Amino acid sequence: MPSYDRQILILGNSHISSFDRQFKTAVKGSLDPSCIHTVLTNFLASPWRELDQNSNLHVLKFRKEFGPPTDLSAHRGKVDLVIIGAGVLGSGLLSSFSLIESVPRNEEANAASYTPRLPRLLWVKLKAVPSHTLPPIHPWVAQLMYRFLWRRRISVLDALLKSGQFRSIHWVAEPDMTENVARVRFGDGLVDSGLYEHHRKLATKAFEKLTKAKGFRTNFVTHPDSHRSSSGFTKSEFAASISKTDVHTNTEYYKESVEFLLHQLFE
Repeated sequence: MPSYDRQILILGNSHISSFDRQFKTAVKGSLDPSCIHTVLTNFLASPWRELDQNSNLHVLKFRKEFGPPTDLSAHRGKVDLVIIGAGVLGSGLLSSFSLIESVPRNEEANAASYTPRLPRLLWVKLKAVPSHTLPPIHPWVAQLMYRFLWRRRISVLDALLKSGQFRSIHWVAEPDMTENVARVRFGDGLVDSGLYEHHRKLATKAFEKLTKAKGFRTNFVTHPDSHRSSSGFTKSEFAASISKTDVHTNTEYYKESVEFLLHQLFE
């Protein structure tokens, strides 16, 4: 196994599980597993964006029940940071309106109550009549909302980049929920209407303008367009489980993004 004097910190929300398995499968036999550190942000004692509480992500302290901290302080300047999801792009756009909640097993028929509602868009012609929506807003207003959301979400990058304590920083976009799950959570009308795809395009445009204006040196890793259906949601074949309300994607979904990331890490 080749020597490697860097450490890789994979940090993210619940989408980290499938990504982590795909990443470790891809590097098996070529990278020492001891240099890969996977941290689920939900387990941390302090929010990960509070950098002063986490020593600029080099000493990550977990809540007591989740064990000792991940301490990378001896490797400053040699750590590659990979952030997974964390509400950027994909289903992250829905948090402009409310949080996506887990649906209890006996509440599947009421899944819409645990799912954000999207506003309709003025002067946008839809393919079907959506239900589970908010009153219409102007597309320009929606794009401003998304720009504000993304600015708030990625503001932590300014501090991370200025610290100069990471060898490289990469942010893997959150996936859009799969279409079969969207049909249960939003209803067929919204999925078939194309409303989500309109919102997705507005959110993506806002993100691209923001990151270009900020001039970030960070490598944002997105997912292939071929993974999405015409509705804007991820194709159902990438569903993480048989649950009809699980918003996560499977390991296969991350195959191309992991390949791209490895190229960035080792070019």
